[in-house]
Amino acid sequence: MNDDTTPRRGTYRPPRVASNLDPPTVPLPPLPPPRDDGPPTLPFPAALPPTGPAAPAGAQPRYAQPQAFSPAGSVPAGPASLGPTPPAPARARQPAGAARRAAANALALLAVVNAVFLLATQVPELLPTWPPLFTQLTPLVATPLTGGVALVDAQGSGLVQTVWLLAVLVLYVAARRQGPYRLVGLGAAVLSTVLAVVAALLGLVSADKDAAVGAALAIIVGLLTGRAANALRTAAPPDSDRAAPRRDQIGTGFLLVYGASLVLPLAVGRALFAPELAEIARALSDGPLETRFLALGHITTLWLYLAGLSVGVVVWAALQLLPPWAGRSLVRPASVALLVLAAGWVWIGSLASSSGEQRVTEIRVEHPEVFLPVVPPS
Repeated sequence: MNDDTTPRRGTYRPPRVASNLDPPTVPLPPLPPPRDDGPPTLPFPAALPPTGPAAPAGAQPRYAQPQAFSPAGSVPAGPASLGPTPPAPARARQPAGAARRAAANALALLAVVNAVFLLATQVPELLPTWPPLFTQLTPLVATPLTGGVALVDAQGSGLVQTVWLLAVLVLYVAARRQGPYRLVGLGAAVLSTVLAVVAALLGLVSADKDAAVGAALAIIVGLLTGRAANALRTAAPPDSDRAAPRRDQIGTGFLLVYGASLVLPLAVGRALFAPELAEIARALSDGPLETRFLALGHITTLWLYLAGLSVGVVVWAALQLLPPWAGRSLVRPASVALLVLAAGWVWIGSLASSSGEQRVTEIRVEHPEVFLPVVPPS
């Protein structure tokens, strides 16, 4: 017999004694029968009718959470109807923005290469000529805009590159302005693309394989201008809202980089106001180290920097004065242009020119041995 009152072998279990503390056993009520009340409650928020005194009779319900998902799946329910609405298409980039970016990149690439040649021509104390690198970059160099001096034999006249650089500049300005400049920018983009191919071929012909890097860079610039042409072709017409003229300032970033570099305004100042001093600097750059910086370490350098900076400011102000003028104030750029023309080019420019001539005379008198021809020993 095995119950609670009979102990097992080897163990002892006390008998269970009923206690008044045990809860009474109550039978559970039976479950109610299932009811057919329609479809089950959906997990997303239901539509709420309009509330308030201004709600018209029979108005469409509005959703407490318009972004809630509908029973159809991942399509959000529209606030004006009970059915699902198609998802909004992804916002595409505007063609005008693509044209501006492509034109800015093309202009920046050409500007950097020509700035290197300008520094090597006008400020050779800081950037001496390295023929292998300069030969590679000749397909992109506009020689008339870099002082008119050919640093390597493969450089050439640079007429094609000059027209090419000016066309890219026109493209950049037209892409920033849009509106009536759209067709002008489109023509400049097509011309720049054609000249990029011509410049690459001329570089390969004149320098053979030594200008392969420059030819590849020219093709890259051509691809950028071609992209800008395609973007301008597909842009909105001038009479639409998207083609409204931009009210930002053109070339402000380029002007800041130009002024902060210090050497670029100096190079422009030497090229325009003291070309003979730049020639003396190129002659001294091949001499000993103690005479290399004779043209640079003088107060003339400060005047030439200010004169070159004034040139950049005048060009920037002229770009701001380009039409269309709707919604833009012309007082500030016009005032800046007139002030810099009067104070920069008339006063600072003349002062820099006279100081440069004086410095050239001093160098020729103090160091005549630099300019004497070297006679080989017999």
